[in-house]
Amino acid sequence: MKKISISFLLTGAFIFIACGNDKESVQSTTINDSIIVDTIADHHNAKNSLDYEGTYEGILPCINSDCKEIELSLKLMPDNMFVYSTKRVGIDNEELMTTGTYHFEEDGNTIVLEQIANVPNSFFVSEGKIYQLDKNQKKIEGTDAEKYILLKK
Repeated sequence: MKKISISFLLTGAFIFIACGNDKESVQSTTINDSIIVDTIADHHNAKNSLDYEGTYEGILPCINSDCKEIELSLKLMPDNMFVYSTKRVGIDNEELMTTGTYHFEEDGNTIVLEQIANVPNSFFVSEGKIYQLDKNQKKIEGTDAEKYILLKK
């Protein structure tokens, strides 16, 4: 009889210890899952959450004194490739095209076209449009600010 009692006691202790360990691992998993969700939410930007690839077009003010406006088209393709086309309105008969690669700045919202020189070459990516930035990668302000937006086609 003593042997049976000791067996039940040992079995009960084993079950109690085993159940206690399962509870701790479930709590640990729940805590880790919430940490992962918080980390992902903190890194929300255009690069990882928008469908930014495609063609953007607009008519921008000319920065040189030889024209009034420039038709600009920017196609963002997979593998960070781009096609940048400009045509001075009323002056050029054909578009001037440049191809190359772009990269996102650390913020994940600004792209830079490294092969474009002598003009602003960075754009802020937004839903369905991009904003041409000035040479210091700052948003263009003032009465003409709306003229520096390219819409996705």
